[in-house]
Amino acid sequence: MRNINYFTINDVREINQSRIDKKSSHVANLTPTSQRFIRETRFTTQDINQAFAAAIKSIEREIG
Repeated sequence: MRNINYFTINDVREINQSRIDKKSSHVANLTPTSQRFIRETRFTTQDINQAFAAAIKSIEREIG
């Protein structure tokens, strides 16, 4: 069973690509919590890039 309180990286990529392409995001396959978060929150490209950079650094520290 999928945890309803988090996004997967694929969820983020799909939503981000939809926004880049200026298409509506298909959130029907996301959990209700995720759908509500997407509808209530808007991130800039810079916000998204900073989040990915922070995640990559965190993973590198864990692996490193």
